[in-house]
Amino acid sequence: MSSAAMSNIVSKGVIPVPANCVRIAKALDIPPEILLRLAGYVRLPESMDDEEATLLSDFAKLDERAKRDVVAFVAVLKRALNERDRRHKSSD
Repeated sequence: MSSAAMSNIVSKGVIPVPANCVRIAKALDIPPEILLRLAGYVRLPESMDDEEATLLSDFAKLDERAKRDVVAFVAVLKRALNERDRRHKSSD
């Protein structure tokens, strides 16, 4: 990011472009989604807390293979939890 861009953000209150939001977030070691949301580029559910935003950010940093693995794992976990809930309800 150029020093002129940073100066405009800091001294003039200019909203950074999305790429600069990501760069600033990395420099501050915070999830980029937080800055992107604050800048108005990303509309996350208001109910999303910082832990969920961090999970989303961590997921975004994964390579495509790892993302597929995570999605597959979540699908398996979801099925297992649904089956557990179904068995629990039938025993009531």
